[in-house]
Amino acid sequence: MSAILSQIISLVAVLLLFSLTILIHEWGHFIVARVCGLVAEVFSLGFGPAIWRRRWRGVTWRIGLIPFGGYVTLPQVDPAGMEVVQEQGAPSDTESPRRPLPPATPWQRIVVSLAGAAGNLLLAYGLAWIVFLADRPLPTGQEGTVVGSVETGSAAWEAGLRPGDQIEEADGKPVRTWPALHQILALREEVRLTLRRADGRRETVVVRTAPDDRFEGMRSLPGVTEGTLCKVGTVTPGSPAAQAGLMSGDIIRFLDGEPVGGWGEMLERLQSREGRPTEIRFERKGSLQTAVVVPYRDPTLNVVRIGIRFDSLVLTPFVQIRQDATGILRFLRSLLTPRETRRAARGVGGAISIVAAFWLHVQAGLLMALSFTRFLNVNLAILNLLPLPVLDGGHLVLALGEWITGRRPREAVLRAIFNLFFVLLVGLMLLLVFRDVQVWSRLRRQWRESASSSTAPVDGAVEDGKGTTIP
Repeated sequence: MSAILSQIISLVAVLLLFSLTILIHEWGHFIVARVCGLVAEVFSLGFGPAIWRRRWRGVTWRIGLIPFGGYVTLPQVDPAGMEVVQEQGAPSDTESPRRPLPPATPWQRIVVSLAGAAGNLLLAYGLAWIVFLADRPLPTGQEGTVVGSVETGSAAWEAGLRPGDQIEEADGKPVRTWPALHQILALREEVRLTLRRADGRRETVVVRTAPDDRFEGMRSLPGVTEGTLCKVGTVTPGSPAAQAGLMSGDIIRFLDGEPVGGWGEMLERLQSREGRPTEIRFERKGSLQTAVVVPYRDPTLNVVRIGIRFDSLVLTPFVQIRQDATGILRFLRSLLTPRETRRAARGVGGAISIVAAFWLHVQAGLLMALSFTRFLNVNLAILNLLPLPVLDGGHLVLALGEWITGRRPREAVLRAIFNLFFVLLVGLMLLLVFRDVQVWSRLRRQWRESASSSTAPVDGAVEDGKGTTIP
């Protein structure tokens, strides 16, 4: 019963977070249009037949049967061709014949078109602050792509990648976070990595990637796990770490001569060193220093520690938004790059992929769900500003053209263009849904075959790599 309740709660959370993303986008259009003195007839969350409708203050508020989208009826802004698509002229929505209205000026259409994306970016920034404050008690702004472990015999191992290495560049592009690195790896069969070894040396290795079974058309580094930068946040007064001279900002690189690939690994290795002098090599202002500590068992936590608290390494809100936007723009650029177009197109997901990804993030925890919602809002803001009819970017281009030339295209031409692109958009969405079903069916078969052929327990937990530990 509790499992069923958990699934129901997860489903409700997915619907609420996704609806919030759509709602804030359309609310941006609505509020700015009203401020500009324009008429708003219908505010709809979802498409298709209305499952709920109410008329209030001259606006019909409705919830459509199909939840993937929404719209605001702005007769002075939207082309007449969209009326049939949105059912704007239906008596059940407007309740009275539409009176003649003066068309919106180009500048009004420009700001209204931008308002939806602006709403999504504001929501994304707010969510980024929630994640930052909730999961980052020690804000130092540090990031890092530290290798946690490398499987012996893997392509990465043969190329020279080792635990504790910090990846600074991939194919000449600086990378400061694992998601940024994954975005580069996804579309390359071979990648040149610039490493900073635990002892401070910088080296370059070339590693071959492999298809990622989790994502159609994407590639990754098999056998490599993500680590964390062991940067000291605070030092407990009187602790072994304090007596050894460790300070906030120090980065622990070695433990008894072995590179450290993350705070989780370090904590695990400390458990067998209770009461034993342990050598720690740490980086301070670019130079390596050595200290000796004697780990002790904390009776309250029942863990062996040395008296330091690590930085949780959560990115600042601005960096979170920049990272999301960079990944999306890089993917769009790959779609336009001939040698990467086919692989990038295979990585495009439809409604099922979005819901499935949302579901997985909700299952992983509230902060993971909020992080994905932030990413989705940045994604929606950028994609809606593409200069294509039906999207906000199409309205923006038309308004700019009219502002520059002083002439507005014929209404019949606009109606034909927008209806054509709407049909193409719906066709693309249906195609992606069909492919999503095929991909997820194949993945389910692979997971079942893997589970049935293995007698060892499978760890399917999702680890977000965030939080603070106290060795």
